[in-house]
This record gives sequence, structure tokens and C-alpha cells, in this order.
Amino acid sequence: MTAPEPPQDKPAPPAPPQPPAPPQGLLQQLQQSSEPGQVLAQAAGDSGKLAAVFARRLVRSDFYHEKATDRERAQLAHGPEPLTEPLAQDFAAWRRAVLWPAFVLLTAAAIFGIVDFVQLWDNDQTQELRDQGWPSSFVDDLDLVSRWQAAGPLVCLVIATGMACWAAVDWRRRRRSALVARIAWGLAFLVPMLWLVIPFSTLIEYDSLETLFYDNIKTGLMVQAQAEAAAQGLQNPQQPQMDPWGQQVFQPPAAPQVDEDKVSREARAEAQKQVGQLQDSFSFAFAFFVLATFGPKIIGLFPGIVRSCLTLKTLLPQSSAPGWVAIIVAPFYALFFALILAASIQADYSWMLSVALLFMSIAPLVVLVRWGQIAQPRKPEDAQRAVQTVRRMAAPLTAIGIGFLIALLIEKIADDTITVSNAISFICAIGGNLLLVQVAVSDLMVAMIGRAFVENRSFAGSQLAERLHGRFVGLGFAQAAAEDELPEARVANPA
Repeated sequence: MTAPEPPQDKPAPPAPPQPPAPPQGLLQQLQQSSEPGQVLAQAAGDSGKLAAVFARRLVRSDFYHEKATDRERAQLAHGPEPLTEPLAQDFAAWRRAVLWPAFVLLTAAAIFGIVDFVQLWDNDQTQELRDQGWPSSFVDDLDLVSRWQAAGPLVCLVIATGMACWAAVDWRRRRRSALVARIAWGLAFLVPMLWLVIPFSTLIEYDSLETLFYDNIKTGLMVQAQAEAAAQGLQNPQQPQMDPWGQQVFQPPAAPQVDEDKVSREARAEAQKQVGQLQDSFSFAFAFFVLATFGPKIIGLFPGIVRSCLTLKTLLPQSSAPGWVAIIVAPFYALFFALILAASIQADYSWMLSVALLFMSIAPLVVLVRWGQIAQPRKPEDAQRAVQTVRRMAAPLTAIGIGFLIALLIEKIADDTITVSNAISFICAIGGNLLLVQVAVSDLMVAMIGRAFVENRSFAGSQLAERLHGRFVGLGFAQAAAEDELPEARVANPA
């Protein structure tokens, strides 16, 4: 009988991989290095490489291929809110790559907007009205209201630019950066909308203008009435009178009689009519300013949402929510540009604008054409191919539309209709708002999809789930869902 072998110690389980050490900052490297010039040159080279990475991520917006760098993973793992999950690190790195270009574009739009506003404030464009004798109270109100109307959106844009910079700098604090990005978008879009809802045209005092118009119109009507009465007197001369001695006596013609009350009423009515027409003109001018202010924001809103949905489809390929949101938003996106196209054609503004709007209204319809590829849960590689197909089909249409829009801006600059600063500010505002919307919507959708997924797991198998299933059966959706199986399900169940 052999003796039992002594128990052997089990090998210890391998230690979990440790995240890489946090990279040193530029100031620490300068303090520890004896060659600061070499450190600065290396930092400049690293910044150039990082800018290239940002540009590639921005263009692709594809989580299947684009990943966080080792340096970014180390920064997130050792950050104020340690983040070690690779997918979460990839999402944070992508947000960073989009927020910084958004900040740069919004900064350019804010700078050129400030330049235009300073020129508006310094150049008294109402001096010509003063020289023509318009009432000072009316001219002062018009000048002040115009400046304040332009100041509100500009202040919001400057604050939103600072908030976007904060969100980009604080990218390692995911929750706070997401909150700041949403606030920045609200300041850039929602707050100016509330500001411009104020009826600025009603803040102008028109009484002095009505008095001026009344005096001028009454003077002209009095002269006209006196001339008409005098002409009537010449047509009907008075007959000669006989004096007691039998001689004919001609009386001097009586002064023409004019009904001053009637003339005053007509002058008052005409003055009120002209003031009303002038007030309508100013109202249309203020409304055009509102459209010019919100144009870049609205133009960047729908593309930003659709682009965000397509990007999240590569992040969460098993979820159908990003695809369905893109399918819902795409028709409104196309309808928005189609309405502007119809208005442009009726106004006969520019054929280049009509062509640009035509292509930009067709581009989002590609999402509807390929809806089956992005609306279903898919494998990561399949979702990436589906999103890439949609983007390749829509990219030429969008590029043609943007090209004609830039050509139109160049033509208007040559005609001195707009300035170079106006055109650059317009383009930068569109790009900055588009990228800011993309980040804000992505943050919201990731949070909503995650919350819905957790709730659905706890909801499955409950009595409420059974009742909901019964309602879907009553509506006929349950059988339709069974007939329309996913491709993966048909492969797994060939029968």
C-alpha cells in the first residue's frame, strides 16, 4: 500500500492586468528634463499626430475601426473618474475628438460675430435717417433695438463656446463633460430662440413718426384742396352785379373754401397707413434676422442627429434604437430642406441655392432606402458595413450641395451682398453646431438605450410584460414579428 502523496500547493491565479502608468504632463516633463527644447519639439510632434487621429475619428465616426490610443487609455484609467472598460474608453476618446473641432469652429464663428457686432456698434448706420429729418426718438429706438437683438445670440454663442471648451478639456470626467456639452448646445440653440421670441419691432416708438407723416401729408392735401377749389372758382365765374346807377360791378373772387376737418381726417388715416406699412417692413427685417441667426443652428441640427445615430450603430450594433431614430429623423431632415427649396424657387433667389438645397434634401433619404440594414440588431462587422454603405451613398449628394452653397457665398461676396466675415462665421457656425449636436445627442442616446436595456431585462417575465404581449397580439404585431425574423434567427432556425 503506497503512502498518499502530500498535497501540492495550487498555483496562484494570475494577477489582473494593470493599466499603463499615467503619462506625464508637459510641465512635469519640462521640469525633469535638461533639454526643454527637445521636450517642446516632441510635444509639438505628438500634438500633430493627435490632430491627425482626431481628424480621422471625426471623418470616420466608426467604433469598429477607431479605438482609443494607449496614452488615452492610460489617462482614462488614472483619471479623476477611473475608466477601464475598453469600449467606454473608445467612446470617451471619440467624444474628445469631436468636441475639440466643435470648439475651434464655434470660436471662429464667435470671433467673426464679435467683429461684425463691433462694426455695427461703432458705425452709426442710422445717421442717414437723421440727416433726412426722421424723428430722433424713432431713430434712437431703431438703433438700440437692432443692436440688442444682435447682442443676445452673440453672447449665448460666446458662452456656449466656452462651455464646449470646458467639455473638451474635462473629457475624462464622462458625466460632467456630457452635462456641460448639453448645456453648451442649449445655450447655442435654445436660449437664443427664447431671446428672439421677443417682438422687437413692437419696442420701437412710432408716435413721433406718425406725427411727422401727418404734418407732411396734411400740408400736401391742403395745397391740393386749395388748388382744386381755385380751379373750380375759375370754371364758375361770378355774374356781374348792377349798382343803383345801373352800372355793372364785378365783385372780387371769393377765397376758395376748403374743408379742413375732412383734410385732417384723410391725412390722419394716410399717416397711420404708412406707419403700419413701415412697421410691417421692420417686422419682416427682424424676422429675416431671426432666420439668418437660426439658419446655421437648424441646418446643423438634423445632420448632427442622423450622424450621431449612424455612429452609435457601430458602437451598439446589437441595438436597433439608433437606426430607428435615424429613420424617424431623416424625413424631417429632407422636408426641412425641401421647404427652403420651395421658398427659394418661388422667390427666384438663386439657381445655385436651389441646386444646393435639392441635393441636401435628397441625401437623408438614403437612410430610408437602406433602412433594413441599420434598423435591425446586427453583428459589429455587419453594422459597420451597413453604416459605411449609407454614408458612401449620401456623401456625394451632401458634397455637391455644400459645393453649390459655397459657390453661392463666393458670388455674394463678389457682389458685396455679404462680407467675408459673414460667410466664414456662417460656415463655422454650421460646422460647430453640427458637431456639438452630434456629441450631445450621442450622450443622451447612450444613456437612454442603456437605461431602457436595464429596465427591459427586469421587465421581462413580469405580469406587465405578459399584458403588453397580449396587447401586441391584439394589434397583430406579434405574428408580424414572428414572420419577420432577423437574419441571425433564420440561420439558427432553418426550419
